[in-house]
Amino acid sequence: MRRLEWSDRARTRFDSIFDYVAGRDFRAAVYIAERLEATAEALSRRPIGRPGPGRTYVKRVIGTRYLLVYALGPGDAGAVRILEVFHSSQDWTKLLSEPS
Repeated sequence: MRRLEWSDRARTRFDSIFDYVAGRDFRAAVYIAERLEATAEALSRRPIGRPGPGRTYVKRVIGTRYLLVYALGPGDAGAVRILEVFHSSQDWTKLLSEPS
Protein backbone atom coordinates (compact mmCIF):
# COMPACT_ATOMS: atom_id res chain seq x y z
CA MET A 1 0.00 0.00 0.00
CA ARG A 2 1.27 3.46 -0.88
CA ARG A 3 1.33 6.39 1.51
CA LEU A 4 -1.49 8.86 0.85
CA GLU A 5 -0.78 12.60 0.86
CA TRP A 6 -3.03 15.58 0.19
CA SER A 7 -1.52 18.78 -1.14
CA ASP A 8 -2.45 21.96 0.72
CA ARG A 9 -4.36 23.08 -2.36
CA ALA A 10 -6.37 19.83 -2.51
CA ARG A 11 -7.14 19.93 1.21
CA THR A 12 -8.28 23.56 0.93
CA ARG A 13 -10.52 22.69 -2.03
CA PHE A 14 -11.91 19.68 -0.12
CA ASP A 15 -12.79 21.92 2.83
CA SER A 16 -14.35 24.54 0.53
CA ILE A 17 -16.50 21.92 -1.19
CA PHE A 18 -17.67 20.59 2.16
CA ASP A 19 -18.51 24.07 3.47
CA TYR A 20 -20.35 25.04 0.28
CA VAL A 21 -22.46 21.89 0.11
CA ALA A 22 -23.06 21.81 3.89
CA GLY A 23 -24.57 25.28 3.66
CA ARG A 24 -27.28 23.79 1.47
CA ASP A 25 -27.49 20.14 2.58
CA PHE A 26 -25.34 18.87 5.44
CA ARG A 27 -26.03 15.18 4.77
CA ALA A 28 -24.99 15.60 1.13
CA ALA A 29 -21.77 17.28 2.26
CA VAL A 30 -20.96 14.39 4.59
CA TYR A 31 -21.69 11.89 1.80
CA ILE A 32 -19.41 13.72 -0.66
CA ALA A 33 -16.63 14.05 1.92
CA GLU A 34 -16.84 10.32 2.72
CA ARG A 35 -16.73 9.40 -0.98
CA LEU A 36 -13.73 11.68 -1.62
CA GLU A 37 -11.84 10.18 1.34
CA ALA A 38 -12.76 6.61 0.40
CA THR A 39 -11.65 7.11 -3.21
CA ALA A 40 -8.34 8.61 -2.10
CA GLU A 41 -7.78 5.68 0.28
CA ALA A 42 -8.59 3.23 -2.52
CA LEU A 43 -6.00 4.93 -4.71
CA SER A 44 -3.37 4.25 -2.06
CA ARG A 45 -4.14 0.53 -2.41
CA ARG A 46 -4.62 0.48 -6.18
CA PRO A 47 -3.80 3.69 -8.04
CA ILE A 48 -6.03 3.44 -11.09
CA GLY A 49 -7.18 6.40 -13.11
CA ARG A 50 -6.88 7.84 -16.55
CA PRO A 51 -3.84 9.85 -17.56
CA GLY A 52 -4.14 13.59 -17.01
CA PRO A 53 -1.94 16.51 -18.00
CA GLY A 54 1.77 16.12 -17.37
CA ARG A 55 2.51 13.26 -15.03
CA THR A 56 -0.88 13.25 -13.33
CA TYR A 57 -3.84 10.91 -13.25
CA VAL A 58 -7.54 11.58 -12.83
CA LYS A 59 -9.99 9.44 -10.88
CA ARG A 60 -13.74 10.01 -10.91
CA VAL A 61 -15.34 9.78 -7.47
CA ILE A 62 -18.21 7.33 -7.87
CA GLY A 63 -21.57 8.63 -6.65
CA THR A 64 -20.52 12.27 -6.97
CA ARG A 65 -19.65 14.79 -9.66
CA TYR A 66 -16.11 15.21 -8.41
CA LEU A 67 -12.69 14.23 -9.73
CA LEU A 68 -9.43 13.67 -7.90
CA VAL A 69 -6.24 14.65 -9.70
CA TYR A 70 -3.21 12.85 -8.34
CA ALA A 71 0.43 12.00 -8.98
CA LEU A 72 2.49 8.99 -8.02
CA GLY A 73 5.79 9.17 -6.22
CA PRO A 74 8.71 7.20 -7.65
CA GLY A 75 8.83 3.42 -7.38
CA ASP A 76 6.14 0.94 -6.45
CA ALA A 77 6.04 2.26 -2.89
CA GLY A 78 5.94 5.96 -3.82
CA ALA A 79 3.18 8.08 -2.32
CA VAL A 80 -0.14 8.84 -3.96
CA ARG A 81 -0.38 12.63 -3.75
CA ILE A 82 -3.82 14.14 -4.23
CA LEU A 83 -3.13 17.39 -6.06
CA GLU A 84 -6.63 18.75 -6.61
CA VAL A 85 -10.34 18.09 -6.26
CA PHE A 86 -12.62 19.37 -9.02
CA HIS A 87 -16.28 19.35 -9.90
CA SER A 88 -16.75 17.58 -13.23
CA SER A 89 -18.34 20.70 -14.76
CA GLN A 90 -15.10 22.67 -14.25
CA ASP A 91 -12.36 22.87 -16.84
CA TRP A 92 -9.95 21.21 -14.45
CA THR A 93 -7.11 21.04 -16.99
CA LYS A 94 -6.96 24.86 -17.02
CA LEU A 95 -7.40 25.17 -13.25
CA LEU A 96 -4.66 22.65 -12.57
CA SER A 97 -2.13 24.82 -14.38
CA GLU A 98 -2.99 27.94 -12.35
CA PRO A 99 -0.58 28.83 -9.55
CA SER A 100 -1.64 27.69 -6.10
